[in-house]
Amino acid sequence: PCAVRHSSGTGFLLRNVSKLRTGFQWAVEPPFELSPVRGILEPGGECKVTATFKPDQALVYQAEASCTFGEDGESRCTMYLRGLSKYPHLQIISPDQEDGCGLLEFGSVAIGSSSEKQFEICNPSSVSHPEAAHLSTVPVCFTPLAVDSASADYLSLTCLGAVSRCLLKVTGSCIGPDVSLSSSLVDFGCVEEGGEAVSIIHIINSSTVLAYYQFDMDPGSHSVFSVDQLSGNLPANSSLTLRLTFRPRYPIAYHKRSACLILHRDPLFLDLIGTCHSEELKPTILHSRHLRVYRQNLLRGLTCYPPDILSAMLAEDKLQLDESGSLLLNEEQKPYNSLECDLLLQETSRAAVSLRSPMEEYFHPGWVDEPRRFPTPHVTVHPSELHFDPGLASQSVSITNRTKGKLSLLWTPSADSPFSVTPLNCDLSPLKSTAFRVTYAPKQHNTFHAAQLECFALYKVNTSSPTSLCCALISQPHFQYTCSI
Repeated sequence: PCAVRHSSGTGFLLRNVSKLRTGFQWAVEPPFELSPVRGILEPGGECKVTATFKPDQALVYQAEASCTFGEDGESRCTMYLRGLSKYPHLQIISPDQEDGCGLLEFGSVAIGSSSEKQFEICNPSSVSHPEAAHLSTVPVCFTPLAVDSASADYLSLTCLGAVSRCLLKVTGSCIGPDVSLSSSLVDFGCVEEGGEAVSIIHIINSSTVLAYYQFDMDPGSHSVFSVDQLSGNLPANSSLTLRLTFRPRYPIAYHKRSACLILHRDPLFLDLIGTCHSEELKPTILHSRHLRVYRQNLLRGLTCYPPDILSAMLAEDKLQLDESGSLLLNEEQKPYNSLECDLLLQETSRAAVSLRSPMEEYFHPGWVDEPRRFPTPHVTVHPSELHFDPGLASQSVSITNRTKGKLSLLWTPSADSPFSVTPLNCDLSPLKSTAFRVTYAPKQHNTFHAAQLECFALYKVNTSSPTSLCCALISQPHFQYTCSI
């Protein structure tokens, strides 16, 4: 038999048994074909004729082929052609079945990796299929692109002339690293001026997939906080001990929120706090509870006001403390003494800002005015990146105070860095801007230099003002300068 819409063929000899040269011509109805259709035979000569069967339906076909020859085709001979056709049918042989179709399960595959499985094509019918003979085993490759995603698809197998098709369901999922920090906050306590403190945390990979991490921190000495292994990889189900160091430059309280970038995962955030005392200045020691209060006040739009204004409003019962110690607007009281109180009511009357996702927090530029999605930035820096081309020794950077109080700005200097900032510190009035000069003076040429320059900002208030509210925590403009020669 022959498969529908396929072809099969056979051949026979047409011989001239006469002593005369003669021509011939064949005539036959589809689905049969003869080749050559016409020709000339010498006396005693012969020609091989190919008969081809090309059925369009699954039937038994019979036809009479007529051959005319001799002068003017006066002679004629015939032969009968018969063919049987059937519908082709291919099957998929896979390890599993689901709802009547084949199933190929890849399971969990690590991000960045590929997995290959195979299925077989079987021809259970009585007609041959030439294409299927070369595809008895078919490889399928699964390369997931997104962590925690589940993929499913259907592959359809059909062939020319077939009236049915086979389905193969392929499924797979993607797994990625599962990285965590042993603590989301490191409290270095109080350090005397000129001293340092060291703390240990662990970064843990709980997945069966290799993980890559990188802390978004200055690799040099521009920051008061440093980590001994800024980047690296974590094998499956392993942990790494990180050594953190706090070297304060000024007798103030410090807070830095550092991002730990994880390949194929959302960033992790590590809060670093510490306090520095000198013989003359001994600020209140910063603790984790202060950070929790600050963040709640930040969401309520209160941290843009200095502690003296908030203390006055608390004394006038225009603000009150909730059970966590955070400030809350007392809606039963109305401010009437100062413009700042009126502005405060206007700002805090808005809906509370929702918490940001890790991606939003890391990539948010810090200056977009979206009060319903992001807290109002206390300090903005422009530009946030500086590129030093050949011959360009210094550039200007502007810092704007967007709070309602006076700020002190303190840059953290580094003696061995090719980058320097002048002036290193200054006071900045509310809603004002000031400019700093960033100078690039490399000591070694043909070298790439990059640094994150760090500036701390804190409210400048009368030391006799109450500090128990913990509203004046540090707001740090943290930005990166990339320079090259």
